[in-house]
Amino acid sequence: MKGRLTIGFLVASLFLLLVAPLACARAPLKLSDVKQGKITAQEYLDYLAKNVPELKQAGDSGILEGIIYNPPEDNLRVKLNNLLRECLNGEKLEEATNDSLKSFREDKEKTVFRVLPALTYLSGKHCSLYILGYPLLLMEAQTDADVENMLLHELQHVRDVYEGVRLNGYFIGWQQFEANATVTIGFWKSLLEVRAYHLELVNIFLELKKNEHIEKTYSLPYMTAVALSYGEYYNELKKIAAAPLEVSMATIQLEQYQDIVPTFLGEDLLLEFNMEGQKAALKFIKQEE
Repeated sequence: MKGRLTIGFLVASLFLLLVAPLACARAPLKLSDVKQGKITAQEYLDYLAKNVPELKQAGDSGILEGIIYNPPEDNLRVKLNNLLRECLNGEKLEEATNDSLKSFREDKEKTVFRVLPALTYLSGKHCSLYILGYPLLLMEAQTDADVENMLLHELQHVRDVYEGVRLNGYFIGWQQFEANATVTIGFWKSLLEVRAYHLELVNIFLELKKNEHIEKTYSLPYMTAVALSYGEYYNELKKIAAAPLEVSMATIQLEQYQDIVPTFLGEDLLLEFNMEGQKAALKFIKQEE
């Protein structure tokens, strides 16, 4: 009898050890939970930072300092100041903090996410960056996939600012901005945006290969906005390149992006995909405001 009790106790203990982790596993947090007031936007973004592999890797490596949702400006000033001390000092530190806060204020009503401190004189200096989220997120994003892909767009910016942009031996970092005629801020912005929107479209195409009902993953307004923005920056990059370095980098980048070619049809856009041995053409119709 005593032996049976011991065996029964061991079996029960083993069962508890196996089941307990499953019972304690946290259910995935959803955008709908935020919109319904069940969790805060910051809790949701913290969850994504830990569970989207690319975001987690960037955080673990120190490239991404964190994802912050609509922080009070005083708090953000402290965070930026502490972060920038790793790369700057004196008057340049104060200038960088103030420039970043100005960008934060200017974008608050017109964008979903932005990277801070995304400053030309930090490009390629290996300074960690934040991704900032704004209240417009809850209006613009409709699915969790929308949010994740938006964050991966911002993460591309984080990498490009942290490391600088290198294409076939050509490079844009802080040194090129100090040489006044080498590269302009307008070109830099167009280059960074076309790279980030291309990444979003690659992810959309890969999902389309698996699921023809892609609108159940990514919302149609989101996909349309990404496609139109990519087309605009793709064309802008060709037009704005003027200095020799800009022309060389624009030419290389657009040659690499022949896998997704945009053509405007009036205000609408045709995207021609040629990736992984498959071709597809998608037409995006501009939504009425």
